[in-house]
Amino acid sequence: STTDCITISDMLVDTGSVGIRVFKSLVSGLNLQQVTDPNSKSYAECVTFGDTSQDWGPVQLANIVLGGEAAVQMPIQVIDSTFTGKAAKCNNANSSPATAGYNGILGLGLNNQDCGSSCSGGLMSNPAYYSCTNVSCTAAMIPINKQLANPVSQLAQDNNGIILQLPLIPLGGQSSADGYLVLGIGTQTNNSPSNSVHAYDADNTT
Repeated sequence: STTDCITISDMLVDTGSVGIRVFKSLVSGLNLQQVTDPNSKSYAECVTFGDTSQDWGPVQLANIVLGGEAAVQMPIQVIDSTFTGKAAKCNNANSSPATAGYNGILGLGLNNQDCGSSCSGGLMSNPAYYSCTNVSCTAAMIPINKQLANPVSQLAQDNNGIILQLPLIPLGGQSSADGYLVLGIGTQTNNSPSNSVHAYDADNTT
């Protein structure tokens, strides 16, 4: 839709997680479709980050626009600490943008999905996704196409990576800096690295 849409500011750009997560209070006016399992139960997710903070909430479909790219539909997490049947391991989930310090997360990690085959082929000992009725939730497998996805990987073009471009920060640091999040690498005139840039391959620890 070109009318039923909102612009969300103060998104945390996170290269250590995957997927878009937005607090319920910011999207409550939108008619988002709930993602469900084969038994029509609602999928929800509990995610714990490296700083031990947590987000809990249902998985819903949204049409996402990044920059000037065409809109793409993908599952996102609507962060809602009061969503039915909250998993016990998510008892300390963020309850509001004020407590979290952000309106949402733009997860641009190295994977296409936030859990992949680990969540689609069998239950993990530390599950991320849950199937929920209106009273309780249980750990569940989830197909890859219903998991949260790296939004850049879903774009029709400029989908092969990102560049976080920031100015040189002096020794001792500074309180803030302005920069750019550039979509795609080597796909446009403004995202093509010079010949002097050395590329380092990612591995399972980076």
